[in-house]
Amino acid sequence: MHESHVSRADLGLYVSGLLGPDASEALAGHVSGCPQCEQALMREAQFEVALGQAACALEPAHRRVDVPALWRYAGGVTGALALAAATVLWIAPRALRTAPEGDLVSGQNPNGVVVASSPQPADAAPNGDVQRGVGAD
Repeated sequence: MHESHVSRADLGLYVSGLLGPDASEALAGHVSGCPQCEQALMREAQFEVALGQAACALEPAHRRVDVPALWRYAGGVTGALALAAATVLWIAPRALRTAPEGDLVSGQNPNGVVVASSPQPADAAPNGDVQRGVGAD
């Protein structure tokens, strides 16, 4: 500090709280008796407040979207859905599935309905013999 007036640098340090304790006490004592330095201190404090408000008002820069992370998430969801579908198909009751040649698997389904072991031809007799036509022996 100069003996006549406080420097602007010292005012800035004082307002920011960066001036040492002895220098702060000396500056406060001088400002209380010097209207010109008191005005300069008020302007410096107003400048610091305005600077802080301007910094808070700034919008943050556009954030970069991490596309690979999004794809990793989507891939994980897809994998989980595929695993769930495979599990459902694996656990499905065997009585509801059909045999490779279209014949039904014999047994009962969970609802207690009896499932035929194989479809009967239209010209089959009740005992399972196939009738070969009229007069065929």
